[in-house]
Parts: sequence; C-alpha cells; structure tokens
Amino acid sequence: MECCQGYGEFQVIGGDGSAHGSNQGCGGSGGRIAMYFNKNFTFTGSWDVYGGNTPSPACDGASGTAFFYHNSMFLRLLSKL
Repeated sequence: MECCQGYGEFQVIGGDGSAHGSNQGCGGSGGRIAMYFNKNFTFTGSWDVYGGNTPSPACDGASGTAFFYHNSMFLRLLSKL
C-alpha cells in the first residue's frame, strides 16, 4: 500500500462457539492481518485482535495477530492480545 490515511478499524476476530446440552463448540481463533505501507498520513484508526467466546472461558479461541510495517522508516508493530 502506498499510503495509510484517515480513520478505520482493522479486525482479526474468531467466531463464537455455542453450547447445546452436553455438546459445546469452542470459540474460533482470530486470524492474521499484515499491512505494509510507505507513508502514514494521519491514520488514527484502531484494531481488534481476539478469539471467539464460549460459555466456558476454558474453551475460548486464541487471539489473532496484526502486523503493521512502515517500509521507509523500518518501523514495525506486532499486536497479539
């Protein structure tokens, strides 16, 4: 991407599980996103990185990862919550 500008939200979120009687589906893990850009012109957005929920916290999905890399400044940010 040439430049990053404006406001928005990046989401890497797993799907929720469910419980039906004795059968329980666990939450899905979050995915991955990587963004490489050359210029950052006032991007003030946010990102959410987490796994899906279930009635039993022990079965929640793992978080995802978000990676942002500024090509010309060699700055990088990895988010895993």
